[in-house]
Amino acid sequence: TIHSVNDLITLNLNIRAFAQTLLERTDDPLFVRHFFEALTHVTILDPTCGSGAFLFAALNILEPLYETCLAKMEQWPELFKEELAVLRKNFKGNTHHYIYKTIILNNLYGVDIMHEATEIAKLRLFLKIVAAVDVDSDDENLGLDPLPDIDFNIRCGNTLVGYANPQSVKDDLIGDGLALDKEKYQEIERQAADVAQLYKRFRSMQAQEGADTTYHDAKRNLQVHLDTLNATLDRTLAQVHHNLGPGIVDYKNRFDEWKASTRPFHWFSEFYAITVARGGFDIIIGNPPYVENRTIDDYDIPNYYKTKSCGNLYALVMERCFTIVHSQARLGYIVPVSSVSTNRYFALQELYKNYTHWYSNYDDRPCRLFENLQHIRLTIHLFATREGGVVKSYSTAYRHWNKYERSTLFQNLGYVFVDFVPSYTGTLPKLSSKIEVPILKKLGKCSGAVAARLDKTCTQYEVYYTAKLGSFVQVLDFIPELIQEDGQRKLPTTLKIMRSASSFDQSLVLIGLNSSLFHLLLLLYSDCRNLNKREVEALPLPQKVSVKTTQMLAQRLMDNLRSTSEYRVMKFDPETLTIQCIIPRYSKSIIDDIDTFLAKAYGFNEEELDFIINYDIKYRMGDELNDDE
Repeated sequence: TIHSVNDLITLNLNIRAFAQTLLERTDDPLFVRHFFEALTHVTILDPTCGSGAFLFAALNILEPLYETCLAKMEQWPELFKEELAVLRKNFKGNTHHYIYKTIILNNLYGVDIMHEATEIAKLRLFLKIVAAVDVDSDDENLGLDPLPDIDFNIRCGNTLVGYANPQSVKDDLIGDGLALDKEKYQEIERQAADVAQLYKRFRSMQAQEGADTTYHDAKRNLQVHLDTLNATLDRTLAQVHHNLGPGIVDYKNRFDEWKASTRPFHWFSEFYAITVARGGFDIIIGNPPYVENRTIDDYDIPNYYKTKSCGNLYALVMERCFTIVHSQARLGYIVPVSSVSTNRYFALQELYKNYTHWYSNYDDRPCRLFENLQHIRLTIHLFATREGGVVKSYSTAYRHWNKYERSTLFQNLGYVFVDFVPSYTGTLPKLSSKIEVPILKKLGKCSGAVAARLDKTCTQYEVYYTAKLGSFVQVLDFIPELIQEDGQRKLPTTLKIMRSASSFDQSLVLIGLNSSLFHLLLLLYSDCRNLNKREVEALPLPQKVSVKTTQMLAQRLMDNLRSTSEYRVMKFDPETLTIQCIIPRYSKSIIDDIDTFLAKAYGFNEEELDFIINYDIKYRMGDELNDDE
């Protein structure tokens, strides 16, 4: 059933190993030639590269493919005279030296706003090359050849502010922006093409091992032309999008101040040969910064970003990247789980619809993807072009794991095709199994929800819950006690109150929100951090259930939650409180009875009920998360 690279991703197979095995077993030299040609031309970008961790990982993935291609060429030396001659003459037959230099020059590109970070990234790549050199004590330079100049591969600048492609420049110059004449745009296009040609010449000169310093003149010439072009683009951008035209008071000082703080980066000019001549980058990978827009004081975010309303830089970076890739590109990001689970990121989620999309989801407890960072729940997104013109989406469960499972975490991923299922606006379901699809479709047929059982004017039948979301929710008909040192009671500051229309409505809301079914829906649709009003009030509730059984189950659960609660002394600066801690896992057998009762009303079969009751059971009932109950 494997017909494409997309199938390999969906089945979570090792694509690099597949390609390498195919190369090793082929008897077709033409296939090797075509593969090697494609390999040396693939462009990989990290748009917020930092110190180059993702680029370094990409190098390590490409290396064995290069090595296998060269090994196959050795089997047909007469057919690959030119390639093998370069290796033996310029690199003294040192395969790894040749591979590393070729990858770093041809395949890897990065941008970061911090100059120090880009310098570290270049240094890491240089050290990789140096480590592969065969030291020759008799050589005047110990066998070390000049390092490649990758100043035009790893760039310092603002990924978000600047012109991404020719169309964006054209729109400002001859569209609704400055309405300048076409000659102005044509002049910019000509300058950009000149820069691309100079860069091509410069790179071909330094690609030759042992090249002398003559290419320094070529580099200076390239930089002068690039600076001239960028200056024109900077002035245009500042005038159109930042109201900094030549006619304003103190124009020069204000423009210089804007440029210094904004650090615009024009993909159109800096990577013209890729973004224009080739239509965009082949692959974009990265871990863009998770920074709230409101914390950014150094520059304004242009209003043309559709994801500006999302309020976080990572959404803007993802949007920018969709504009600098070609039609057959692939993209991958590690970003917060909010990217698939909150209304706030609806604008970003709309952009996903243009691509076939795989997204895997990860909790931050017991363990987290980045162990050295704060607790952040993450999603890994993979994007590819539409399959046959049709967009398809695939999801994984919301994954928890222990330290001993880390080494197999990604090998054990299982993607599920996201068929049409009822959902919330601003949410993509984190499906884990095909069995969830009929469950969700049956729920979608329910005409009522928690919201329909509420009455803000009624104060007799209240339901209380806290926003904190753990392995269980805590939805109660009583307020847990908080006792101060002087014996006085106080109300929890995070307590949420819902008012039900009747005693029956209160009981139905209590059992519905405490059910394992609701826990399943929370992991599917919520941000898995907060118990939000959206999910609470949208829970579908059955219309026809036994009033007596509903109230009996609700009372049993509330009584058991009270009797199994524990009073714990906790210190909060500057006070110490004795808190009545609710521990729902002690009431799991009653919750199972609730799900069994509700299953009949929803029309779930035995398999579906068993799935709901045991969903996520290992981590709900284990000891790993108890401290956070």
